[in-house]
Amino acid sequence: MIMKTKELKKLSSEFSEFLSESGSTNIEGVMSEFWSAKFGVNNKRREAELLEYWNTPQKGNLSLNDHVEHSLKLAEEAINKALGK
Repeated sequence: MIMKTKELKKLSSEFSEFLSESGSTNIEGVMSEFWSAKFGVNNKRREAELLEYWNTPQKGNLSLNDHVEHSLKLAEEAINKALGK
């Protein structure tokens, strides 16, 4: 069964916040952590479905520009963390 758009949009928004707080650039790993924290179990098929939705800015909660800006911010934070800043 495929998740409904309303459910995907809500989870996508929650995942974006979870990802931002994680400071990680390993999107798939963070998705797995998010799903486990949210539902208490992992479900690779659902995680992949949400990740695909989240990666499609026109469908997700971010515009393309916001999505790119968010990705760049995460990369900058990861670099700063690696450099000890």
